[in-house]
Amino acid sequence: MSNQHNKKRNVGIIYEQLLHRASAALVDNDATTASKCTSLIKKYYKPGTEVFKEFRLFQALINTTVKSDALGLRLIQEARRGVHIFSPQQLEVEKSLLIRDINKTLNDPNFFNQPVKEYKLFATVQTLMNDWRLEEDANLGRLVDYETKLLEWMMGEKVEKPNISELTTKDVNSFTVKVMNEKFEKKWGDKLNESQKSLIRDYIHGKVDESTLSSIKKRALRGLGRLRESTDNQILMEKLDNVKSVVEAADTSKLDDDGIVKFMQITHLYQELEAENE
Repeated sequence: MSNQHNKKRNVGIIYEQLLHRASAALVDNDATTASKCTSLIKKYYKPGTEVFKEFRLFQALINTTVKSDALGLRLIQEARRGVHIFSPQQLEVEKSLLIRDINKTLNDPNFFNQPVKEYKLFATVQTLMNDWRLEEDANLGRLVDYETKLLEWMMGEKVEKPNISELTTKDVNSFTVKVMNEKFEKKWGDKLNESQKSLIRDYIHGKVDESTLSSIKKRALRGLGRLRESTDNQILMEKLDNVKSVVEAADTSKLDDDGIVKFMQITHLYQELEAENE
Protein backbone atom coordinates (compact mmCIF):
# COMPACT_ATOMS: atom_id res chain seq x y z
CA MET A 1 0.00 0.00 0.00
CA SER A 2 1.41 3.38 -1.04
CA ASN A 3 2.11 5.91 1.68
CA GLN A 4 1.36 8.75 -0.74
CA HIS A 5 -2.12 10.27 -0.75
CA ASN A 6 -4.32 9.35 -3.71
CA LYS A 7 -7.67 11.17 -3.80
CA LYS A 8 -9.25 8.37 -5.82
CA ARG A 9 -8.58 5.97 -2.94
CA ASN A 10 -9.73 8.31 -0.19
CA VAL A 11 -12.99 6.91 1.23
CA GLY A 12 -14.03 10.28 2.62
CA ILE A 13 -13.40 12.27 -0.57
CA ILE A 14 -15.14 9.72 -2.81
CA TYR A 15 -18.17 9.66 -0.50
CA GLU A 16 -18.43 13.48 -0.56
CA GLN A 17 -18.11 13.51 -4.35
CA LEU A 18 -20.83 10.90 -4.76
CA LEU A 19 -23.04 12.82 -2.34
CA HIS A 20 -22.46 16.11 -4.14
CA ARG A 21 -23.06 14.55 -7.57
CA ALA A 22 -26.31 12.98 -6.37
CA SER A 23 -27.50 16.26 -4.86
CA ALA A 24 -26.66 18.23 -8.01
CA ALA A 25 -28.51 15.63 -10.08
CA LEU A 26 -31.62 16.01 -7.91
CA VAL A 27 -31.48 19.78 -8.39
CA ASP A 28 -31.36 19.22 -12.15
CA ASN A 29 -34.24 16.75 -11.93
CA ASP A 30 -31.89 13.98 -13.08
CA ALA A 31 -33.25 11.12 -11.01
CA THR A 32 -31.29 8.54 -13.02
CA THR A 33 -27.86 9.94 -12.11
CA ALA A 34 -28.93 10.55 -8.50
CA SER A 35 -30.03 6.93 -8.27
CA LYS A 36 -26.74 5.69 -9.72
CA CYS A 37 -24.76 7.66 -7.13
CA THR A 38 -26.84 6.49 -4.19
CA SER A 39 -26.65 2.90 -5.45
CA LEU A 40 -22.85 3.11 -5.53
CA ILE A 41 -22.79 4.41 -1.96
CA LYS A 42 -25.17 1.73 -0.75
CA LYS A 43 -23.14 -0.98 -2.49
CA TYR A 44 -19.67 -0.02 -1.30
CA TYR A 45 -20.36 1.82 1.95
CA LYS A 46 -22.67 -0.78 3.42
CA PRO A 47 -21.93 -2.48 6.77
CA GLY A 48 -19.66 -5.49 6.37
CA THR A 49 -17.45 -4.06 3.64
CA GLU A 50 -13.88 -3.01 4.32
CA VAL A 51 -14.65 0.38 2.75
CA PHE A 52 -17.42 0.86 5.30
CA LYS A 53 -15.12 -0.08 8.19
CA GLU A 54 -12.51 2.44 7.09
CA PHE A 55 -15.14 5.08 6.35
CA ARG A 56 -16.69 4.64 9.81
CA LEU A 57 -13.31 5.24 11.42
CA PHE A 58 -12.70 8.13 9.02
CA GLN A 59 -16.01 9.76 10.00
CA ALA A 60 -15.30 9.30 13.69
CA LEU A 61 -12.01 11.14 13.36
CA ILE A 62 -13.39 14.11 11.43
CA ASN A 63 -16.69 14.44 13.31
CA THR A 64 -15.59 13.92 16.94
CA THR A 65 -15.12 16.98 19.14
CA VAL A 66 -12.94 16.74 22.25
CA LYS A 67 -12.38 19.21 25.08
CA SER A 68 -8.80 18.29 25.96
CA ASP A 69 -5.54 17.26 24.34
CA ALA A 70 -5.41 14.16 26.54
CA LEU A 71 -8.77 12.84 25.36
CA GLY A 72 -7.97 13.65 21.75
CA LEU A 73 -4.67 11.82 21.93
CA ARG A 74 -6.35 8.77 23.47
CA LEU A 75 -8.88 8.68 20.63
CA ILE A 76 -6.12 8.99 18.05
CA GLN A 77 -4.28 6.09 19.68
CA GLU A 78 -7.47 4.00 19.58
CA ALA A 79 -7.90 4.85 15.90
CA ARG A 80 -4.27 3.96 15.29
CA ARG A 81 -4.96 0.49 16.67
CA GLY A 82 -8.31 0.33 14.90
CA VAL A 83 -6.89 0.41 11.37
CA HIS A 84 -5.43 -3.05 11.94
CA ILE A 85 -8.84 -4.69 12.19
CA PHE A 86 -9.30 -4.19 8.43
CA SER A 87 -8.02 -6.49 5.73
CA PRO A 88 -5.70 -4.17 3.76
CA GLN A 89 -5.75 -6.47 0.74
CA GLN A 90 -9.56 -6.66 0.62
CA LEU A 91 -9.81 -2.91 1.26
CA GLU A 92 -7.62 -2.18 -1.77
CA VAL A 93 -9.66 -4.59 -3.90
CA GLU A 94 -12.92 -2.87 -2.89
CA LYS A 95 -11.49 0.59 -3.57
CA SER A 96 -10.37 -0.51 -7.03
CA LEU A 97 -13.82 -1.91 -7.76
CA LEU A 98 -15.45 1.29 -6.51
CA ILE A 99 -13.27 3.45 -8.79
CA ARG A 100 -14.01 1.15 -11.72
CA ASP A 101 -17.77 1.24 -11.04
CA ILE A 102 -17.81 5.04 -10.77
CA ASN A 103 -16.04 5.37 -14.12
CA LYS A 104 -18.29 2.78 -15.77
CA THR A 105 -21.61 3.79 -14.22
CA LEU A 106 -21.35 7.58 -14.27
CA ASN A 107 -19.06 7.94 -17.29
CA ASP A 108 -17.95 11.36 -16.05
CA PRO A 109 -14.27 12.19 -16.69
CA ASN A 110 -14.49 15.12 -14.26
CA PHE A 111 -16.03 13.18 -11.38
CA PHE A 112 -12.83 12.88 -9.35
CA ASN A 113 -12.04 16.56 -9.96
CA GLN A 114 -15.10 17.73 -8.03
CA PRO A 115 -13.92 20.05 -5.24
CA VAL A 116 -14.34 18.91 -1.63
CA LYS A 117 -14.54 21.65 0.98
CA GLU A 118 -12.40 19.92 3.62
CA TYR A 119 -10.04 18.34 1.11
CA LYS A 120 -6.86 18.99 3.15
CA LEU A 121 -8.41 17.49 6.29
CA PHE A 122 -9.66 14.45 4.40
CA ALA A 123 -6.24 13.96 2.80
CA THR A 124 -4.60 14.25 6.23
CA VAL A 125 -6.88 11.62 7.78
CA GLN A 126 -6.53 9.15 4.90
CA THR A 127 -2.75 9.56 4.87
CA LEU A 128 -2.65 9.01 8.62
CA MET A 129 -4.62 5.78 8.33
CA ASN A 130 -2.31 4.60 5.55
CA ASP A 131 0.75 5.46 7.64
CA TRP A 132 -0.64 3.81 10.78
CA ARG A 133 -0.86 0.54 8.86
CA LEU A 134 2.81 0.83 7.90
CA GLU A 135 3.87 1.07 11.57
CA GLU A 136 7.70 1.19 11.70
CA ASP A 137 7.91 1.92 7.98
CA ALA A 138 5.81 5.09 8.30
CA ASN A 139 7.19 8.60 7.93
CA LEU A 140 7.52 9.58 11.61
CA GLY A 141 7.89 13.29 10.94
CA ARG A 142 4.70 13.31 8.91
CA LEU A 143 2.90 11.22 11.52
CA VAL A 144 3.63 13.76 14.24
CA ASP A 145 2.70 16.68 12.00
CA TYR A 146 -0.57 15.16 10.79
CA GLU A 147 -1.64 13.85 14.20
CA THR A 148 -1.12 17.36 15.58
CA LYS A 149 -3.29 18.82 12.80
CA LEU A 150 -5.97 16.19 13.43
CA LEU A 151 -5.95 16.93 17.16
CA GLU A 152 -6.42 20.66 16.46
CA TRP A 153 -9.37 19.83 14.22
CA MET A 154 -10.92 17.52 16.82
CA MET A 155 -10.85 20.33 19.38
CA GLY A 156 -12.76 22.68 17.08
CA GLU A 157 -16.49 22.97 16.36
CA LYS A 158 -18.07 20.73 13.71
CA VAL A 159 -20.90 21.21 11.21
CA GLU A 160 -23.18 18.22 10.73
CA LYS A 161 -23.05 16.70 7.26
CA PRO A 162 -26.09 15.31 5.37
CA ASN A 163 -26.67 11.58 5.51
CA ILE A 164 -27.08 9.55 2.35
CA SER A 165 -30.35 8.11 3.67
CA GLU A 166 -31.86 11.59 3.33
CA LEU A 167 -31.07 11.75 -0.39
CA THR A 168 -34.31 10.86 -2.20
CA THR A 169 -36.29 12.53 -4.94
CA LYS A 170 -39.18 13.09 -2.52
CA ASP A 171 -37.41 14.26 0.62
CA VAL A 172 -35.04 17.12 -0.19
CA ASN A 173 -32.12 17.25 2.22
CA SER A 174 -30.45 20.36 3.56
CA PHE A 175 -27.52 20.15 1.19
CA THR A 176 -29.81 19.97 -1.85
CA VAL A 177 -31.83 22.91 -0.51
CA LYS A 178 -28.64 24.95 -0.25
CA VAL A 179 -27.63 24.12 -3.83
CA MET A 180 -31.10 24.91 -5.16
CA ASN A 181 -31.26 28.20 -3.28
CA GLU A 182 -27.94 29.24 -4.77
CA LYS A 183 -29.05 28.17 -8.23
CA PHE A 184 -32.29 30.19 -8.23
CA GLU A 185 -30.71 33.16 -6.50
CA LYS A 186 -28.01 33.36 -9.17
CA LYS A 187 -30.52 33.01 -12.00
CA TRP A 188 -33.31 35.29 -10.77
CA GLY A 189 -31.85 37.57 -8.10
CA ASP A 190 -34.06 40.61 -7.50
CA LYS A 191 -36.31 39.98 -10.51
CA LEU A 192 -39.06 38.25 -8.53
CA ASN A 193 -41.97 39.67 -6.55
CA GLU A 194 -42.86 38.30 -3.12
CA SER A 195 -45.41 35.78 -4.40
CA GLN A 196 -42.94 34.38 -6.89
CA LYS A 197 -40.26 34.16 -4.22
CA SER A 198 -42.72 32.36 -1.97
CA LEU A 199 -43.44 29.86 -4.74
CA ILE A 200 -39.71 29.26 -5.21
CA ARG A 201 -39.16 28.76 -1.47
CA ASP A 202 -42.01 26.26 -1.28
CA TYR A 203 -40.67 24.42 -4.32
CA ILE A 204 -37.17 24.18 -2.88
CA HIS A 205 -38.53 22.79 0.40
CA GLY A 206 -40.75 20.27 -1.39
CA LYS A 207 -44.02 21.97 -0.46
CA VAL A 208 -45.31 22.52 -4.00
CA ASP A 209 -47.71 19.93 -5.41
CA GLU A 210 -50.32 19.75 -8.16
CA SER A 211 -53.00 21.36 -6.01
CA THR A 212 -50.75 24.41 -5.42
CA LEU A 213 -50.18 24.87 -9.14
CA SER A 214 -53.85 24.21 -9.93
CA SER A 215 -54.83 27.02 -7.56
CA ILE A 216 -52.45 29.44 -9.31
CA LYS A 217 -53.84 28.37 -12.67
CA LYS A 218 -57.47 28.90 -11.58
CA ARG A 219 -56.74 32.40 -10.24
CA ALA A 220 -55.13 33.39 -13.54
CA LEU A 221 -58.04 31.98 -15.58
CA ARG A 222 -60.59 33.79 -13.38
CA GLY A 223 -58.70 37.04 -13.87
CA LEU A 224 -58.55 36.55 -17.63
CA GLY A 225 -62.27 35.77 -17.68
CA ARG A 226 -63.17 38.95 -15.78
CA LEU A 227 -60.98 41.07 -18.05
CA ARG A 228 -62.52 39.56 -21.18
CA GLU A 229 -66.03 40.29 -19.91
CA SER A 230 -65.12 43.91 -19.29
CA THR A 231 -64.03 44.72 -22.85
CA ASP A 232 -65.49 44.64 -26.34
CA ASN A 233 -62.16 45.33 -28.04
CA GLN A 234 -61.84 42.51 -30.57
CA ILE A 235 -58.02 42.67 -30.75
CA LEU A 236 -57.69 42.57 -26.96
CA MET A 237 -60.19 39.71 -26.76
CA GLU A 238 -58.13 37.67 -29.25
CA LYS A 239 -54.96 38.29 -27.24
CA LEU A 240 -56.72 37.30 -24.05
CA ASP A 241 -57.92 34.09 -25.70
CA ASN A 242 -54.34 33.28 -26.72
CA VAL A 243 -53.07 33.89 -23.18
CA LYS A 244 -55.91 31.77 -21.81
CA SER A 245 -54.86 28.90 -24.07
CA VAL A 246 -51.29 29.11 -22.78
CA VAL A 247 -52.45 29.09 -19.15
CA GLU A 248 -54.85 26.19 -19.75
CA ALA A 249 -52.01 24.20 -21.33
CA ALA A 250 -49.72 24.67 -18.31
CA ASP A 251 -49.02 21.23 -16.83
CA THR A 252 -49.65 21.15 -13.07
CA SER A 253 -47.93 17.76 -12.82
CA LYS A 254 -44.61 19.09 -14.12
CA LEU A 255 -42.93 19.67 -10.77
CA ASP A 256 -39.46 20.51 -12.10
CA ASP A 257 -37.48 23.72 -12.70
CA ASP A 258 -39.07 24.46 -16.09
CA GLY A 259 -42.56 23.83 -14.75
CA ILE A 260 -42.04 26.11 -11.77
CA VAL A 261 -40.68 28.88 -14.00
CA LYS A 262 -43.87 28.64 -16.08
CA PHE A 263 -46.02 29.00 -12.97
CA MET A 264 -43.89 31.89 -11.73
CA GLN A 265 -44.96 33.67 -14.94
CA ILE A 266 -48.59 32.72 -14.36
CA THR A 267 -48.33 33.98 -10.77
CA HIS A 268 -47.13 37.34 -12.10
CA LEU A 269 -50.00 37.33 -14.59
CA TYR A 270 -52.79 36.78 -12.07
CA GLN A 271 -51.34 39.41 -9.76
CA GLU A 272 -51.39 41.92 -12.61
CA LEU A 273 -54.97 40.94 -13.46
CA GLU A 274 -56.12 41.22 -9.85
CA ALA A 275 -54.49 44.62 -9.57
CA GLU A 276 -56.44 45.74 -12.63
CA ASN A 277 -59.72 44.76 -10.93
CA GLU A 278 -59.04 46.55 -7.62
